[in-house]
Amino acid sequence: MKTKFDPTRPALKIMNPNKDDFSIRPDWMKPRIPKGDYTVAFKSYQTERFYRGGAPKLVINFHVIDRGEFFETPLQRYYQVSEIGKTPKKKGFFKAKGQSSHFIMEYVNCFGILPRRLDQVPMDVWKKHAFKARVKDVAWTANQDNLHQMLRYSVIEKILGTTEL
Repeated sequence: MKTKFDPTRPALKIMNPNKDDFSIRPDWMKPRIPKGDYTVAFKSYQTERFYRGGAPKLVINFHVIDRGEFFETPLQRYYQVSEIGKTPKKKGFFKAKGQSSHFIMEYVNCFGILPRRLDQVPMDVWKKHAFKARVKDVAWTANQDNLHQMLRYSVIEKILGTTEL
């Protein structure tokens, strides 16, 4: 279906590349918020493989629960894992890397428990807490190309621990 041309509606919204305006991003872009520490709540998790032959990833989805301009902003924490199931999916199978992996270190730091097996890590415990998380900008692509300032987006760099609401 072809859309009609509306001369009163601008076809292109010009964004100022020299200004960090977090509120005027188009819907198709990943969210971007100022770097810093935020309180977040768990939403879901999934397994991913971002490009053919790429490292398997566990992606945990959170949202900001601090009151203010960035309330409910979705954020992700990406972890490398040693393997995932045949098809990446929501609540998919994964096997954590080991005791020095970021996932296991943050898991133990948050919950004070060790999973019995690296391929059977209980994920329900994430639902029971709020977390303090350090947020950063993604400034480089997977190929180590510099991302233009307007294309950068926010991810969780580290889960610092649980927090009281």
